[in-house]
Amino acid sequence: MSSPNENLYRMRAFKNGLAMAFACAATAFGLLWLVWILITTITNGMSALGPASFTQMTPPPGASGGWPTPSTAAS
Repeated sequence: MSSPNENLYRMRAFKNGLAMAFACAATAFGLLWLVWILITTITNGMSALGPASFTQMTPPPGASGGWPTPSTAAS
């Protein structure tokens, strides 16, 4: 026959295992999205990365190569 302390220990061990399983599943779920973003960035963005990305200033909005401004985007 089990003692009350043994039952308490088993219940706590079960809850601990369940919490660890949920924590590991949440970690894996989050890492899945981060790896997906990293792979997408590497495969689609490698052509944009070059020495100019690190050595030149970003063009201002409205300039050639910069973000379009509302007045230039409408035309």
